[in-house]
Amino acid sequence: MKTLDTVHHHHIELSSEILFLKKEIDFLIKILKNCYSSSVQSDKIKLMDSYWKSFNHNSEKLDHLLHRIQLEEKKNARLYKNNPEDSLVADLKESEFSNGIKTIQNEIKLIKESFYEFMHGCNACALKTH
Repeated sequence: MKTLDTVHHHHIELSSEILFLKKEIDFLIKILKNCYSSSVQSDKIKLMDSYWKSFNHNSEKLDHLLHRIQLEEKKNARLYKNNPEDSLVADLKESEFSNGIKTIQNEIKLIKESFYEFMHGCNACALKTH
C-alpha cells in the first residue's frame, strides 16, 4: 500500500518518461522521413517502412499507457476528494505501469540500435536530391 501522494508523484515520473520516449520516437521518425528517396532500393524502403511501423506502434502503446495513468489519476483524485483521511491505495497498477514502460523502453532501444546500424550504412540521405 502506498499513499495517494506517493502514487501521484510516481504517476508524474511515469508520465514524464512516456513523454520523453514519445519525443525520442518523433526525433527518430524525422530522421527516417529524411531517408526516403527515389534512389533508395526497394528492400531498404521495406526495412524503413518496418521501422516506421515499429516506431508508430510503440508511440501508440505509450499513448495508451499514458491514458491509463491519467484515468488512474482521476480515480485517485475522486478517492481523495471523497475520503481524504483514507489516502492509502494498492500499488498493483503502479508495477503494471512501470513494467509496461520498461517493456516499451526496451523495444524502442532495440529498434533504435537496429535503426542506427541501418542508418550507418545507408547513405540514403546523402543521395537525396533536394
